[in-house]
Amino acid sequence: MQPEEDTRAGGEEDRQKSYFTDLLSTPKITRLIHENFPELGPSMIGRMECSLSISPMKHLNSSLAPASRSFAPASPTREVRSLDGCWHLAFDPENQGSVQGWQAVFPEEAIEADVPAVLELVRPGYDGVVWYLRRFELPGDWVDRTLRLRFDAAQYHAEVWLNGVRLGAHEGGFLPFEFDVSSKVCAGENTVVVRVVNPPMDREIDGFRCGAPLNQGPIPVGKAGWYYNFGGLWQSVSLIATDGLAITRITPEPSLARDEVVVKLAVGLVAEAGSYEIACEIVDADGFCPWPVARIRRRLGLGVNQLSLRIPLPGARRWSVEDPFLHTVRVTVSRDGGVCDSSSVRFGMREFTARGGRFELNGRPVMLKGFLHQGSYPRSLVRPQDRAFAERELRLVKENGFNFIRAHLQPALPEWLDLCDEIGLLVMAEPPIGWMERTPEAEQRAWREIKGLVERDAHHASVVVWCLMNEVFHLRGFSPQVVIGMTTRWLARLQKLDPTRPVIDVSGGHGIAEGGGAADMLPDTASQGRTALMTLPGVPGTQPVLDAHIYHEFPVPEEMLRRFREVGREGPLFFISEYGAPPVPPQFDEVIKGYSAEDRAAGLEDYRLHADFADSLQRHFRHPALVQACGTPRRFIEQCNRLRADEVYAITTALRCNPRMAGYCFCQLADASGELFGAVDVWRRPKATLQAITEASAAGTLAIVTSPRVAAPGAPVELELIWLGGGDDQVSAKQAYWSLELSIDGVVEKRWRGRFQPVSGTPRVLLKKQLRAPKRAGLWTWRAEGQAGDLVLHGRHEMRVVARPPRVRTAAVVGVPDSVLGAALGKLGFSLTPFGNNCREADQPVFLDQSRVCPSRQLWFEEMGQLRKMLQIGGCAVLFNPEMALLREVIPEAAVRMQPIMRAVGHVSNEVFGDLAGNGLMDFSWAELIPGKYDRVDDVDAAGGRVLAGALSFNMWTRPAAYFHGASVYSLPVGRGTLVVCHLQILPALAAGRPEAEAVLASLAKFATGCIRKPDTKRLLSRCIDPLVADLTASKIMAVSVAAPGAKSARSEKRRLATK
Repeated sequence: MQPEEDTRAGGEEDRQKSYFTDLLSTPKITRLIHENFPELGPSMIGRMECSLSISPMKHLNSSLAPASRSFAPASPTREVRSLDGCWHLAFDPENQGSVQGWQAVFPEEAIEADVPAVLELVRPGYDGVVWYLRRFELPGDWVDRTLRLRFDAAQYHAEVWLNGVRLGAHEGGFLPFEFDVSSKVCAGENTVVVRVVNPPMDREIDGFRCGAPLNQGPIPVGKAGWYYNFGGLWQSVSLIATDGLAITRITPEPSLARDEVVVKLAVGLVAEAGSYEIACEIVDADGFCPWPVARIRRRLGLGVNQLSLRIPLPGARRWSVEDPFLHTVRVTVSRDGGVCDSSSVRFGMREFTARGGRFELNGRPVMLKGFLHQGSYPRSLVRPQDRAFAERELRLVKENGFNFIRAHLQPALPEWLDLCDEIGLLVMAEPPIGWMERTPEAEQRAWREIKGLVERDAHHASVVVWCLMNEVFHLRGFSPQVVIGMTTRWLARLQKLDPTRPVIDVSGGHGIAEGGGAADMLPDTASQGRTALMTLPGVPGTQPVLDAHIYHEFPVPEEMLRRFREVGREGPLFFISEYGAPPVPPQFDEVIKGYSAEDRAAGLEDYRLHADFADSLQRHFRHPALVQACGTPRRFIEQCNRLRADEVYAITTALRCNPRMAGYCFCQLADASGELFGAVDVWRRPKATLQAITEASAAGTLAIVTSPRVAAPGAPVELELIWLGGGDDQVSAKQAYWSLELSIDGVVEKRWRGRFQPVSGTPRVLLKKQLRAPKRAGLWTWRAEGQAGDLVLHGRHEMRVVARPPRVRTAAVVGVPDSVLGAALGKLGFSLTPFGNNCREADQPVFLDQSRVCPSRQLWFEEMGQLRKMLQIGGCAVLFNPEMALLREVIPEAAVRMQPIMRAVGHVSNEVFGDLAGNGLMDFSWAELIPGKYDRVDDVDAAGGRVLAGALSFNMWTRPAAYFHGASVYSLPVGRGTLVVCHLQILPALAAGRPEAEAVLASLAKFATGCIRKPDTKRLLSRCIDPLVADLTASKIMAVSVAAPGAKSARSEKRRLATK
């Protein structure tokens, strides 16, 4: 960015301009101009005023300009010289630079590098110490001025020298800091040297170590340790010149009730103490200045002076999502007729609070609808590559009907917030406090980040909520009591620092135990009162808020959908600040195309991550189970995105059915490192998820609910059609109509119609009926249409009817006939024999529930020994939820290890499971059967087994960027026979009467029966603890089995003697 021009003017000219500005600003003159010269209009009048006293605002260019200069008009005395551009960069992996005096003699091996930029653009994957050097020429007329060297941010710890003199150090990677260098500069060439520590995760440098989930560290760095551990001078550097003092902070605090704004100022004085005049004027976005300039005279002392001015703004245009109208406040400090400094910021006349279980913007209820934003970007990792990129992603949010972004776990770039101000988006802002461990410095470090965030961004109209911490149960050493005590202190301080905004202390609630993990997340603890605390503008003290994070497996179980519709109906304000996180990988080849040949050659971290994911997925698709299910990786990704989009639609409509819902925030807007959960990819290209959540969030959406979603032919089904209350605006129509139809394969089977009186803001049941599921098995589609004035109504829903399996007339062995499993097998037509350590029915399929190991380990050992013998001679057994590590002690052929799987995408064999397998990936029909554990596919393959169902998942913890393949149903050869392992949750589903569980059991029974290979049951005429002896006859086996170990039977002894 080019330095701002010097627009210094003389004192007399300033006084004349001030006089005419005040004259034009008076209401009487303004009215006369409007009455006599209507053709001028407010914008022309504003330009007349601005031509006298206000320089035009400078907007961001194609690159992201520093916040401090984004919209600041040129000051008569303030000049800003950018130090961005080419610096020299030296890496110090052994941390020897300070000892070797690099601050005085920079190493010759230093390379050129751009600033601002993360150092990973130069050396991907580097963590540790780096040094920067920049030389600049100081104009001769700057030597006697007040000069500040400003860094908008450096990650994480920066130590600065100017001309060999140490200026000081700064800790914290996201906020600005500056040094007074008035006495350190010289005319001509000056040299800045900066040492930056980017702390690694596996060791400390200077006492700093970066933390991550399950590896908490002592410093607040947000998700740097999880995603990309970036470092360096990643935001702009500048030199600011003023005369004797500097306006360092301007914070407008608007009040709609009083039609005024209180402007709070921080003015740093390094010159002579004395009486100064402070002038403050308000200009709207059209350049119109309808209000008088406010002036006060105050005595300013050396150091930082805190001041405030109260300015009436009658009739000021409000800032809102629909009309993001901005004003500019310009502050000028003068003495003896000469201007010392002038600065400005933009703000919006708006108020945001919560009342009656709803958020309110400017006194009107507003439903927060939006996305969690991780602040992650391609190539540059933590900053958009230019203004156009940032604007594109924000307009994508706004144009799809959303109004809210949660800027998660790191202060958003000020330029990005400027765009939110302009576009009209509501932002929850957060400091980078995540995955910290409790140390003596922890609270001080965290508060420094909170205070700095609020002081930097309080003027942004888009920032409507501060949130202090996130999921504190992931912090190490912090009990809920410690957290509540700490955040209570912070909330009290923040009410004084910024009394205009709500503040939430912990997103996700306080939890129930230190380090408890996901089990302590809301809503599971909602019934226990483990809410968060919130303060509101103008309301003393704190109050509870249910800030919930709701995650679950995909496809989503029906109980979770019900939970979304009902959670939070009793109690405080209910806000879901995180939900979703569906596994929706991008088309990796398309993402990789966005990186240049230079990016690939350099091995940029995010490029390498996507390339590694693509390679890993391609390798897994050598497996026949995946090829049968999906064919290719591209088809797998397409199907996965489509299925998860349908689930996101169902979830979002379900939570909108909740009458207590004050807002919801989908996780997440864009893919971020290993978290491939985005509604768009890293380049901000939409996925199917974005379309689904947009459709579900639209004002005209009607929710269709069937309970259950999967039913047997003719089974009872409860149907509801729900009006979701439209949008935040009132629906103009007095009458609305709707229609609902049920179809299969495009043929409509049933249709309903009705009318209703639409009332905005509250869900309302339009139709509730008890039906019978269709008799025809298959995937049925519900569609709703209608009209409410200009609002088009729409809704969709799918349900599956599962055919009852045909009855069999054969026998089977079951662990306990009088059990859920036994009853289900009996319903299928099997005649049952109980299994035990003396079972010999190897010609019948065996079904055993292994979810609970027999209390008698000796008996279990004997039973499994007998089972192995039955399998060895050609039998087949199906074990439900066995512990393979224990089982292989008795059945060595079952040497299969566990495979950890998260955010899984299940696949299933069409050959074994028929129509229920769908297109090869598990859709909502399998939601009640999702397994709790998986086993390693490569172990199954090594044992000569076959995978019948399984799942793929990517490593969301960033590295290694790999896919994992787990088996949930598979067969293993044991001798001549077959062992089938099933980790699907069939038994609980059978107990609940789920028809899909019955269908899966029937498929497994059919498969198991077909695996039996005419076993010779005579070979089982031995004890369960004895091995099969292949070369003995049945009589010899019996003789050996009854004899004591090492003894000879009487009959064999007689034969020996007779022969002899």
